[in-house]
Amino acid sequence: PLVFTMSVPAMLLAALLSGITLYLSAGQSARKAGRLSPISAVRSGTEEGIRRKEVRIPRFVGRLFGIGGVIAYKNLRRARGKYRTTVVSIGASVAVFIGLTTFTGLAFRATGVYYDTDGEQLAVRINGDGAYRQDVYEKAVEIAGYDGVESAEVRRMSHTITVPAEQIPFNQDYIRQFPYGNEVECFSLVSIGESGYRAYCGRLGISPEEAKDRAILVADYREKVVENGTSKYYQGMMYDYQPGDVIRGQTGAEEQEETVKVELELIMATDQHPMSLGHYGGAYLVVSDDWMERHQELLSGGVGVYIRCQEPDALEEVIRQELSQYDFYISNQAREYRKNQSMYLLVAIFLYGFITVITLIGVTNIFNTVTTNMELRGREFAMLRSVGMTGREFRRMIRLETLFYGGKALLFGIPAGLLLSVGFHRALAQGIETSFYLPWEGILISVAAVFLLLALIMGYSMSRLNRKNIIEAVRSENV
Repeated sequence: PLVFTMSVPAMLLAALLSGITLYLSAGQSARKAGRLSPISAVRSGTEEGIRRKEVRIPRFVGRLFGIGGVIAYKNLRRARGKYRTTVVSIGASVAVFIGLTTFTGLAFRATGVYYDTDGEQLAVRINGDGAYRQDVYEKAVEIAGYDGVESAEVRRMSHTITVPAEQIPFNQDYIRQFPYGNEVECFSLVSIGESGYRAYCGRLGISPEEAKDRAILVADYREKVVENGTSKYYQGMMYDYQPGDVIRGQTGAEEQEETVKVELELIMATDQHPMSLGHYGGAYLVVSDDWMERHQELLSGGVGVYIRCQEPDALEEVIRQELSQYDFYISNQAREYRKNQSMYLLVAIFLYGFITVITLIGVTNIFNTVTTNMELRGREFAMLRSVGMTGREFRRMIRLETLFYGGKALLFGIPAGLLLSVGFHRALAQGIETSFYLPWEGILISVAAVFLLLALIMGYSMSRLNRKNIIEAVRSENV
Protein backbone atom coordinates (compact mmCIF):
# COMPACT_ATOMS: atom_id res chain seq x y z
CA PRO A 1 0.00 0.00 0.00
CA LEU A 2 1.02 3.61 -0.62
CA VAL A 3 1.22 5.62 2.62
CA PHE A 4 0.77 9.40 2.44
CA THR A 5 3.58 11.36 4.10
CA MET A 6 4.64 15.01 4.21
CA SER A 7 8.19 15.89 3.18
CA VAL A 8 9.46 18.62 5.49
CA PRO A 9 12.66 19.25 3.47
CA ALA A 10 10.60 19.68 0.30
CA MET A 11 8.32 22.17 2.05
CA LEU A 12 11.28 24.16 3.38
CA LEU A 13 12.90 24.17 -0.06
CA ALA A 14 9.66 25.41 -1.64
CA ALA A 15 9.42 28.23 0.92
CA LEU A 16 13.07 29.16 0.33
CA LEU A 17 12.64 29.25 -3.45
CA SER A 18 9.49 31.36 -3.08
CA GLY A 19 11.35 33.85 -0.89
CA ILE A 20 14.27 34.09 -3.32
CA THR A 21 11.86 34.59 -6.23
CA LEU A 22 10.01 37.40 -4.45
CA TYR A 23 13.26 39.07 -3.40
CA LEU A 24 14.70 39.03 -6.91
CA SER A 25 11.41 40.19 -8.44
CA ALA A 26 10.96 43.12 -6.04
CA GLY A 27 14.65 43.98 -5.70
CA GLN A 28 15.23 45.03 -9.29
CA SER A 29 12.08 47.16 -9.36
CA ALA A 30 13.00 48.77 -6.04
CA ARG A 31 16.53 49.64 -7.22
CA LYS A 32 15.17 51.11 -10.45
CA ALA A 33 12.60 53.19 -8.56
CA GLY A 34 15.25 54.37 -6.09
CA ARG A 35 17.34 55.90 -8.89
CA LEU A 36 14.44 58.11 -10.05
CA SER A 37 13.98 61.64 -8.70
CA PRO A 38 10.59 62.31 -7.06
CA ILE A 39 9.63 64.82 -9.79
CA SER A 40 10.44 62.34 -12.58
CA ALA A 41 8.46 59.63 -10.85
CA VAL A 42 5.42 61.90 -10.41
CA ARG A 43 5.55 63.01 -14.05
CA SER A 44 6.07 59.43 -15.31
CA GLY A 45 8.83 60.72 -17.55
CA THR A 46 10.80 57.52 -17.85
CA GLU A 47 9.55 56.85 -21.36
CA GLU A 48 10.63 60.28 -22.69
CA GLY A 49 13.58 61.03 -24.93
CA ILE A 50 13.13 58.41 -27.67
CA ARG A 51 14.91 59.37 -30.88
CA ARG A 52 13.03 59.55 -34.15
CA LYS A 53 14.96 56.80 -35.87
CA GLU A 54 14.04 54.41 -33.07
CA VAL A 55 10.38 54.47 -34.11
CA ARG A 56 10.87 54.17 -37.84
CA ILE A 57 8.66 51.51 -39.27
CA PRO A 58 9.03 49.22 -42.29
CA ARG A 59 6.91 50.34 -45.25
CA PHE A 60 5.10 47.01 -45.50
CA VAL A 61 3.53 47.60 -42.06
CA GLY A 62 1.61 50.63 -43.29
CA ARG A 63 0.69 49.00 -46.59
CA LEU A 64 -0.57 45.79 -45.03
CA PHE A 65 -2.14 47.04 -41.80
CA GLY A 66 -2.94 50.71 -42.44
CA ILE A 67 -2.80 53.49 -39.85
CA GLY A 68 -3.78 51.06 -37.10
CA GLY A 69 -0.73 48.94 -37.84
CA VAL A 70 1.53 52.00 -37.91
CA ILE A 71 0.31 53.19 -34.50
CA ALA A 72 0.50 49.69 -33.04
CA TYR A 73 4.08 49.27 -34.27
CA LYS A 74 5.12 52.69 -32.95
CA ASN A 75 3.49 51.98 -29.60
CA LEU A 76 5.57 48.85 -29.24
CA ARG A 77 8.76 50.67 -30.24
CA ARG A 78 8.15 53.54 -27.82
CA ALA A 79 7.40 51.29 -24.84
CA ARG A 80 10.09 48.73 -25.53
CA GLY A 81 10.57 47.90 -21.85
CA LYS A 82 6.94 46.98 -21.31
CA TYR A 83 6.78 45.26 -24.70
CA ARG A 84 9.90 43.24 -23.93
CA THR A 85 8.53 42.21 -20.54
CA THR A 86 5.31 40.93 -22.10
CA VAL A 87 7.10 39.09 -24.90
CA VAL A 88 9.60 37.46 -22.53
CA SER A 89 6.79 36.41 -20.20
CA ILE A 90 4.81 34.77 -23.02
CA GLY A 91 7.87 33.25 -24.67
CA ALA A 92 9.12 31.72 -21.41
CA SER A 93 5.71 30.14 -20.78
CA VAL A 94 5.66 28.70 -24.32
CA ALA A 95 9.19 27.31 -23.96
CA VAL A 96 8.41 25.63 -20.64
CA PHE A 97 5.18 24.11 -21.98
CA ILE A 98 6.85 22.67 -25.09
CA GLY A 99 9.73 21.30 -23.02
CA LEU A 100 7.40 19.66 -20.51
CA THR A 101 5.30 18.16 -23.31
CA THR A 102 8.42 16.45 -24.61
CA PHE A 103 9.42 15.38 -21.10
CA THR A 104 5.99 13.82 -20.55
CA GLY A 105 6.17 11.77 -23.75
CA LEU A 106 9.72 10.63 -23.01
CA ALA A 107 8.83 9.72 -19.42
CA PHE A 108 5.91 7.56 -20.54
CA ARG A 109 8.12 5.79 -23.05
CA ALA A 110 10.96 5.34 -20.55
CA THR A 111 8.73 3.90 -17.82
CA GLY A 112 6.97 1.59 -20.27
CA VAL A 113 3.45 2.58 -19.24
CA TYR A 114 2.11 2.70 -22.79
CA TYR A 115 0.33 -0.62 -22.69
CA ASP A 116 -1.06 -2.38 -25.73
CA THR A 117 -4.83 -2.57 -25.30
CA ASP A 118 -5.50 -3.92 -28.81
CA GLY A 119 -4.18 -7.44 -28.15
CA GLU A 120 -6.00 -10.41 -26.74
CA GLN A 121 -7.70 -10.27 -23.34
CA LEU A 122 -7.74 -14.04 -22.85
CA ALA A 123 -5.14 -16.48 -24.20
CA VAL A 124 -6.12 -20.18 -23.92
CA ARG A 125 -3.61 -22.92 -24.77
CA ILE A 126 -5.02 -26.46 -25.15
CA ASN A 127 -2.28 -29.09 -25.32
CA GLY A 128 -2.52 -32.04 -27.66
CA ASP A 129 -0.08 -34.51 -26.10
CA GLY A 130 2.62 -33.67 -28.66
CA ALA A 131 0.52 -34.61 -31.70
CA TYR A 132 -2.17 -32.74 -33.59
CA ARG A 133 -5.69 -33.74 -32.52
CA GLN A 134 -8.78 -32.73 -34.44
CA ASP A 135 -10.96 -32.83 -31.31
CA VAL A 136 -8.71 -30.24 -29.62
CA TYR A 137 -9.00 -27.96 -32.65
CA GLU A 138 -12.80 -28.34 -32.76
CA LYS A 139 -13.01 -27.51 -29.05
CA ALA A 140 -10.93 -24.38 -29.63
CA VAL A 141 -13.24 -23.31 -32.47
CA GLU A 142 -16.23 -23.87 -30.17
CA ILE A 143 -14.68 -21.64 -27.49
CA ALA A 144 -14.05 -18.92 -30.07
CA GLY A 145 -17.80 -18.84 -30.77
CA TYR A 146 -18.98 -18.41 -27.16
CA ASP A 147 -21.43 -15.62 -26.28
CA GLY A 148 -19.67 -12.37 -25.42
CA VAL A 149 -16.68 -13.02 -27.69
CA GLU A 150 -16.11 -9.95 -29.85
CA SER A 151 -13.21 -11.34 -31.90
CA ALA A 152 -11.05 -14.45 -31.71
CA GLU A 153 -8.16 -16.17 -33.42
CA VAL A 154 -7.61 -19.94 -33.29
CA ARG A 155 -3.90 -20.62 -33.80
CA ARG A 156 -2.67 -24.14 -34.53
CA MET A 157 0.91 -25.08 -33.73
CA SER A 158 3.14 -26.32 -36.55
CA HIS A 159 6.63 -27.61 -37.04
CA THR A 160 9.34 -25.09 -37.80
CA ILE A 161 10.47 -24.54 -41.38
CA THR A 162 14.21 -24.07 -41.88
CA VAL A 163 15.56 -22.06 -44.81
CA PRO A 164 19.27 -21.82 -45.76
CA ALA A 165 20.65 -18.44 -44.72
CA GLU A 166 22.20 -17.79 -48.15
CA GLN A 167 18.71 -17.80 -49.68
CA ILE A 168 17.42 -15.09 -47.35
CA PRO A 169 17.61 -11.34 -48.21
CA PHE A 170 18.53 -10.03 -44.76
CA ASN A 171 17.88 -6.37 -44.00
CA GLN A 172 21.23 -4.58 -43.79
CA ASP A 173 20.30 -2.57 -40.69
CA TYR A 174 19.34 -5.79 -38.93
CA ILE A 175 22.61 -7.50 -39.90
CA ARG A 176 24.63 -4.45 -38.84
CA GLN A 177 23.01 -4.31 -35.39
CA PHE A 178 22.76 -8.07 -34.85
CA PRO A 179 25.44 -9.93 -36.86
CA TYR A 180 24.00 -13.25 -37.99
CA GLY A 181 26.13 -16.41 -38.11
CA ASN A 182 23.67 -19.31 -38.34
CA GLU A 183 23.52 -21.48 -41.43
CA VAL A 184 19.72 -21.68 -41.46
CA GLU A 185 16.85 -19.42 -40.46
CA CYS A 186 13.66 -20.70 -38.85
CA PHE A 187 10.12 -19.70 -39.87
CA SER A 188 6.97 -20.64 -37.96
CA LEU A 189 3.79 -21.47 -39.85
CA VAL A 190 0.69 -19.87 -38.32
CA SER A 191 -3.01 -20.14 -39.10
CA ILE A 192 -5.40 -18.00 -37.07
CA GLY A 193 -8.87 -19.30 -37.89
CA GLU A 194 -11.17 -18.28 -40.73
CA SER A 195 -12.74 -15.23 -39.07
CA GLY A 196 -9.42 -14.10 -37.60
CA TYR A 197 -7.70 -14.47 -40.98
CA ARG A 198 -10.36 -12.42 -42.75
CA ALA A 199 -10.13 -9.67 -40.13
CA TYR A 200 -6.33 -9.66 -40.38
CA CYS A 201 -6.38 -9.46 -44.18
CA GLY A 202 -8.89 -6.62 -43.96
CA ARG A 203 -6.54 -4.75 -41.62
CA LEU A 204 -3.70 -5.19 -44.11
CA GLY A 205 -5.87 -4.17 -47.07
CA ILE A 206 -5.60 -7.44 -49.01
CA SER A 207 -8.20 -9.93 -50.22
CA PRO A 208 -8.49 -13.19 -48.20
CA GLU A 209 -9.37 -15.07 -51.41
CA GLU A 210 -6.30 -13.75 -53.17
CA ALA A 211 -4.08 -14.58 -50.20
CA LYS A 212 -5.43 -18.05 -49.31
CA ASP A 213 -2.73 -19.98 -51.23
CA ARG A 214 0.03 -17.57 -50.30
CA ALA A 215 1.60 -16.41 -47.05
CA ILE A 216 1.87 -13.15 -45.13
CA LEU A 217 5.37 -12.70 -43.68
CA VAL A 218 5.60 -11.12 -40.22
CA ALA A 219 9.27 -10.69 -39.39
CA ASP A 220 9.98 -7.42 -37.62
CA TYR A 221 12.32 -7.12 -34.66
CA ARG A 222 12.16 -5.11 -31.45
CA GLU A 223 15.30 -5.65 -29.45
CA LYS A 224 16.66 -4.13 -26.26
CA VAL A 225 20.43 -3.93 -25.90
CA VAL A 226 22.25 -2.65 -22.80
CA GLU A 227 25.55 -0.94 -23.61
CA ASN A 228 27.60 0.77 -20.90
CA GLY A 229 24.57 1.00 -18.65
CA THR A 230 22.35 2.55 -21.34
CA SER A 231 19.35 0.67 -22.70
CA LYS A 232 19.03 0.95 -26.47
CA TYR A 233 15.95 -0.17 -28.36
CA TYR A 234 16.20 -1.24 -32.00
CA GLN A 235 13.32 -2.00 -34.31
CA GLY A 236 12.80 -2.64 -37.99
CA MET A 237 12.32 -5.46 -40.51
CA MET A 238 14.53 -8.55 -40.39
CA TYR A 239 14.32 -9.30 -44.12
CA ASP A 240 13.85 -7.49 -47.41
CA TYR A 241 11.36 -9.95 -48.92
CA GLN A 242 9.03 -8.48 -51.56
CA PRO A 243 5.53 -9.57 -52.69
CA GLY A 244 5.88 -12.47 -55.09
CA ASP A 245 9.08 -13.85 -53.53
CA VAL A 246 9.04 -17.56 -52.75
CA ILE A 247 10.29 -19.09 -49.50
CA ARG A 248 11.59 -22.66 -49.93
CA GLY A 249 12.33 -24.68 -46.83
CA GLN A 250 11.89 -28.02 -45.23
CA THR A 251 10.88 -29.64 -41.99
CA GLY A 252 10.79 -33.11 -40.54
CA ALA A 253 7.89 -34.26 -38.35
CA GLU A 254 8.99 -35.46 -34.92
CA GLU A 255 7.36 -38.91 -35.41
CA GLN A 256 8.73 -39.36 -38.91
CA GLU A 257 12.18 -39.56 -40.42
CA GLU A 258 11.34 -38.09 -43.83
CA THR A 259 11.65 -34.40 -44.57
CA VAL A 260 8.62 -32.35 -45.57
CA LYS A 261 9.32 -29.82 -48.31
CA VAL A 262 7.55 -26.47 -48.08
CA GLU A 263 7.29 -23.83 -50.81
CA LEU A 264 5.29 -20.66 -50.16
CA GLU A 265 4.83 -17.52 -52.24
CA LEU A 266 4.54 -14.28 -50.26
CA ILE A 267 1.67 -11.88 -50.83
CA MET A 268 3.29 -9.27 -48.57
CA ALA A 269 5.69 -8.65 -45.70
CA THR A 270 4.46 -6.54 -42.78
CA ASP A 271 5.21 -5.47 -39.22
CA GLN A 272 1.52 -5.61 -38.24
CA HIS A 273 0.98 -8.67 -36.08
CA PRO A 274 -2.17 -10.75 -35.74
CA MET A 275 -3.74 -10.57 -32.31
CA SER A 276 -2.49 -14.07 -31.44
CA LEU A 277 1.14 -13.14 -32.07
CA GLY A 278 1.20 -9.95 -30.06
CA HIS A 279 4.72 -8.58 -30.43
CA TYR A 280 6.59 -11.84 -30.14
CA GLY A 281 9.97 -11.91 -31.85
CA GLY A 282 10.79 -14.26 -34.70
CA ALA A 283 9.69 -14.89 -38.27
CA TYR A 284 6.12 -16.05 -38.95
CA LEU A 285 4.34 -17.13 -42.11
CA VAL A 286 0.61 -16.50 -41.65
CA VAL A 287 -1.44 -18.79 -43.89
CA SER A 288 -5.15 -19.45 -44.38
CA ASP A 289 -7.00 -22.26 -42.62
CA ASP A 290 -7.69 -23.78 -46.04
CA TRP A 291 -3.94 -24.03 -46.76
CA MET A 292 -3.27 -25.49 -43.32
CA GLU A 293 -6.00 -28.11 -43.77
CA ARG A 294 -4.29 -29.26 -46.98
CA HIS A 295 -0.94 -29.53 -45.18
CA GLN A 296 -1.84 -31.20 -41.91
CA GLU A 297 1.45 -33.10 -41.98
CA LEU A 298 3.05 -29.85 -40.83
CA LEU A 299 0.89 -29.60 -37.70
CA SER A 300 2.16 -30.54 -34.25
CA GLY A 301 0.38 -30.66 -30.90
CA GLY A 302 -1.64 -27.93 -29.28
CA VAL A 303 -4.06 -25.19 -30.24
CA GLY A 304 -4.29 -21.65 -28.94
CA VAL A 305 -7.40 -19.46 -28.70
CA TYR A 306 -6.89 -15.70 -28.41
CA ILE A 307 -9.99 -13.75 -27.46
CA ARG A 308 -11.27 -10.21 -27.08
CA CYS A 309 -14.55 -10.13 -25.18
CA GLN A 310 -16.87 -8.05 -23.05
CA GLU A 311 -16.35 -9.81 -19.69
CA PRO A 312 -12.93 -11.53 -19.62
CA ASP A 313 -13.13 -12.68 -15.98
CA ALA A 314 -16.57 -14.26 -16.37
CA LEU A 315 -15.61 -15.92 -19.67
CA GLU A 316 -12.45 -17.30 -18.06
CA GLU A 317 -14.52 -19.15 -15.47
CA VAL A 318 -16.77 -20.62 -18.16
CA ILE A 319 -13.76 -21.81 -20.18
CA ARG A 320 -12.14 -23.39 -17.13
CA GLN A 321 -15.26 -25.45 -16.52
CA GLU A 322 -15.53 -26.48 -20.19
CA LEU A 323 -11.87 -27.56 -20.40
CA SER A 324 -11.76 -29.53 -17.16
CA GLN A 325 -11.07 -32.72 -19.16
CA TYR A 326 -8.18 -31.18 -21.13
CA ASP A 327 -4.64 -30.16 -20.38
CA PHE A 328 -4.88 -26.39 -20.77
CA TYR A 329 -3.48 -23.03 -19.65
CA ILE A 330 -5.28 -19.63 -19.52
CA SER A 331 -3.63 -16.23 -19.38
CA ASN A 332 -5.93 -13.33 -18.45
CA GLN A 333 -4.24 -10.32 -20.04
CA ALA A 334 -7.09 -8.03 -19.01
CA ARG A 335 -6.33 -8.72 -15.36
CA GLU A 336 -2.64 -8.02 -15.90
CA TYR A 337 -3.53 -4.81 -17.69
CA ARG A 338 -5.61 -3.63 -14.72
CA LYS A 339 -2.65 -4.26 -12.43
CA ASN A 340 -0.37 -2.19 -14.65
CA GLN A 341 -2.84 0.68 -14.60
CA SER A 342 -1.69 1.62 -11.10
CA MET A 343 1.75 2.50 -12.44
CA TYR A 344 0.21 4.36 -15.36
CA LEU A 345 -2.05 6.33 -13.00
CA LEU A 346 0.85 7.24 -10.73
CA VAL A 347 3.02 8.53 -13.57
CA ALA A 348 0.08 10.28 -15.26
CA ILE A 349 -0.97 12.13 -12.08
CA PHE A 350 2.56 13.38 -11.50
CA LEU A 351 3.33 14.44 -15.07
CA TYR A 352 -0.04 15.93 -16.04
CA GLY A 353 -0.38 17.54 -12.62
CA PHE A 354 3.04 19.11 -13.07
CA ILE A 355 2.12 20.39 -16.54
CA THR A 356 -1.17 21.78 -15.21
CA VAL A 357 0.57 23.71 -12.42
CA ILE A 358 3.20 25.13 -14.80
CA THR A 359 0.51 26.06 -17.34
CA LEU A 360 -1.55 27.86 -14.71
CA ILE A 361 1.54 29.76 -13.57
CA GLY A 362 2.27 30.75 -17.16
CA VAL A 363 -1.33 31.85 -17.84
CA THR A 364 -1.40 33.89 -14.63
CA ASN A 365 1.92 35.50 -15.49
CA ILE A 366 0.73 36.43 -18.98
CA PHE A 367 -2.59 37.76 -17.63
CA ASN A 368 -0.93 39.97 -15.02
CA THR A 369 1.68 41.31 -17.44
CA VAL A 370 -0.72 42.14 -20.27
CA THR A 371 -3.50 43.61 -18.12
CA THR A 372 -1.04 45.77 -16.17
CA ASN A 373 0.48 47.02 -19.43
CA MET A 374 -2.95 47.87 -20.82
CA GLU A 375 -3.96 49.69 -17.63
CA LEU A 376 -0.79 51.79 -17.71
CA ARG A 377 -1.59 52.82 -21.27
CA GLY A 378 -5.10 53.96 -20.44
CA ARG A 379 -4.22 57.64 -20.90
CA GLU A 380 -2.60 56.96 -24.27
CA PHE A 381 -5.68 55.06 -25.51
CA ALA A 382 -8.00 57.83 -24.30
CA MET A 383 -6.01 60.47 -26.20
CA LEU A 384 -6.17 58.42 -29.41
CA ARG A 385 -9.93 58.12 -29.10
CA SER A 386 -10.30 61.81 -28.23
CA VAL A 387 -8.59 62.93 -31.48
CA GLY A 388 -10.96 60.93 -33.65
CA MET A 389 -9.79 57.31 -33.86
CA THR A 390 -12.87 55.22 -34.58
CA GLY A 391 -13.79 52.21 -32.49
CA ARG A 392 -13.17 49.91 -35.48
CA GLU A 393 -9.68 51.30 -36.08
CA PHE A 394 -8.94 51.19 -32.38
CA ARG A 395 -9.92 47.51 -32.12
CA ARG A 396 -7.85 46.76 -35.20
CA MET A 397 -4.85 48.43 -33.60
CA ILE A 398 -5.25 46.28 -30.48
CA ARG A 399 -5.58 43.11 -32.55
CA LEU A 400 -2.41 43.98 -34.44
CA GLU A 401 -0.57 44.56 -31.18
CA THR A 402 -1.79 41.12 -30.09
CA LEU A 403 -0.36 39.69 -33.33
CA PHE A 404 2.98 41.43 -32.75
CA TYR A 405 3.14 40.28 -29.13
CA GLY A 406 2.28 36.68 -29.91
CA GLY A 407 4.38 36.44 -33.06
CA LYS A 408 7.56 37.73 -31.50
CA ALA A 409 7.04 35.66 -28.34
CA LEU A 410 6.63 32.51 -30.43
CA LEU A 411 9.70 33.37 -32.53
CA PHE A 412 11.97 32.82 -29.56
CA GLY A 413 9.65 30.74 -27.34
CA ILE A 414 9.38 27.81 -29.78
CA PRO A 415 13.17 27.51 -30.42
CA ALA A 416 13.78 27.79 -26.68
CA GLY A 417 11.21 25.06 -26.09
CA LEU A 418 12.92 22.84 -28.66
CA LEU A 419 16.25 23.38 -26.89
CA LEU A 420 14.58 22.31 -23.63
CA SER A 421 13.17 19.26 -25.43
CA VAL A 422 16.63 18.31 -26.68
CA GLY A 423 17.98 18.77 -23.15
CA PHE A 424 15.32 16.49 -21.64
CA HIS A 425 15.94 13.92 -24.38
CA ARG A 426 19.69 13.90 -23.77
CA ALA A 427 19.19 13.69 -20.01
CA LEU A 428 16.88 10.67 -20.29
CA ALA A 429 19.22 9.14 -22.88
CA GLN A 430 21.65 8.46 -20.05
CA GLY A 431 19.45 5.50 -19.09
CA ILE A 432 17.46 4.70 -22.22
CA GLU A 433 18.21 5.54 -25.84
CA THR A 434 15.20 6.53 -27.93
CA SER A 435 14.77 8.46 -31.14
CA PHE A 436 14.06 12.18 -30.77
CA TYR A 437 10.78 13.46 -32.13
CA LEU A 438 9.57 17.03 -32.57
CA PRO A 439 6.82 17.90 -30.06
CA TRP A 440 4.38 19.01 -32.75
CA GLU A 441 1.41 18.63 -30.44
CA GLY A 442 2.94 20.93 -27.81
CA ILE A 443 3.96 23.49 -30.46
CA LEU A 444 0.49 23.62 -32.04
CA ILE A 445 -1.20 23.87 -28.64
CA SER A 446 1.19 26.68 -27.66
CA VAL A 447 0.55 28.69 -30.83
CA ALA A 448 -3.23 28.37 -30.51
CA ALA A 449 -3.19 29.06 -26.75
CA VAL A 450 -0.99 32.18 -27.04
CA PHE A 451 -3.21 33.95 -29.56
CA LEU A 452 -6.42 32.82 -27.83
CA LEU A 453 -5.19 33.97 -24.42
CA LEU A 454 -3.92 37.29 -25.76
CA ALA A 455 -7.21 37.92 -27.56
CA LEU A 456 -9.23 37.16 -24.40
CA ILE A 457 -6.94 39.18 -22.13
CA MET A 458 -6.83 42.16 -24.50
CA GLY A 459 -10.61 42.02 -24.83
CA TYR A 460 -11.01 41.92 -21.06
CA SER A 461 -8.66 44.88 -20.59
CA MET A 462 -10.36 46.92 -23.31
CA SER A 463 -13.80 46.30 -21.79
CA ARG A 464 -12.50 47.78 -18.54
CA LEU A 465 -10.94 50.78 -20.28
CA ASN A 466 -14.09 51.45 -22.32
CA ARG A 467 -16.08 51.85 -19.13
CA LYS A 468 -13.89 54.79 -18.09
CA ASN A 469 -14.60 58.41 -19.01
CA ILE A 470 -12.27 59.66 -21.78
CA ILE A 471 -11.74 63.10 -20.20
CA GLU A 472 -10.88 61.66 -16.81
CA ALA A 473 -8.51 59.16 -18.45
CA VAL A 474 -6.70 61.97 -20.35
CA ARG A 475 -6.31 64.07 -17.22
CA SER A 476 -4.89 61.24 -15.12
CA GLU A 477 -1.09 61.04 -14.94
CA ASN A 478 -1.13 57.32 -14.18
CA VAL A 479 -3.47 54.52 -13.24
